[in-house]
Amino acid sequence: MKKQNHLNTLNRACRPERILALGAACALALAPVFAFGDVGEVGEPGREKAQSNNGSGPGPGPGIGAGVAVGDEFIGTLPILTGGGQIELHRGLEIFRPSLFIEGNLWEVQNTISILNGTVVANVEPLDPEWTRVRLVFPNPFLLGFDRLAVQGTDIQFGLWIPEPVFYAYPQLSFGSRSLALQPTNSRLALPIAQMSTAGALLGSPLMVETGGFFGSNALLAASNQDFLFLVQRH
Repeated sequence: MKKQNHLNTLNRACRPERILALGAACALALAPVFAFGDVGEVGEPGREKAQSNNGSGPGPGPGIGAGVAVGDEFIGTLPILTGGGQIELHRGLEIFRPSLFIEGNLWEVQNTISILNGTVVANVEPLDPEWTRVRLVFPNPFLLGFDRLAVQGTDIQFGLWIPEPVFYAYPQLSFGSRSLALQPTNSRLALPIAQMSTAGALLGSPLMVETGGFFGSNALLAASNQDFLFLVQRH
């Protein structure tokens, strides 16, 4: 029932002419989720704190909309060039529920998002001193549409960020008639969303990830058509 509700949300949010039938049968048999080799917790990449500045040295650099750093609060906005929406960036934002994370070059993330209505809030964390690679964590419900071909040309990674204590989280992956239960051992839970999109697996069946947690639950749906990779998150 939850999977059907997410599909209904996806169909309502996107124009019909841009969406192919997400539930159409694939011409080839689809491999199970764990065959893509990027499911499960991965050691968190080394990171160092980087101070924000005016673009000369470590920090978020040019391109982020004007913002004021106040402790761990709002630092700026990242406009989505093709969708008209924007991502509001924060530092030190409290993450209470299991939530989608996106890791990659900030400008590649910006350029691959094609569908975003309104403003989405994200916590941004640098994964290197130069902010070459960052992690964005999205704690609120959203619908994002990515240019599917553009994602293939990047090193963008998707997953779930699970707040402590992680042993209370019980991620359940569902793909077609298959399901897989995971028991994370750290907060970073990698998901093979980009790999499945590249392989065309999400054309025939969406990937559903339902996760409980100490402070609440999260449901994440990943689906695609020939043009777009869609991510829908609901609490």
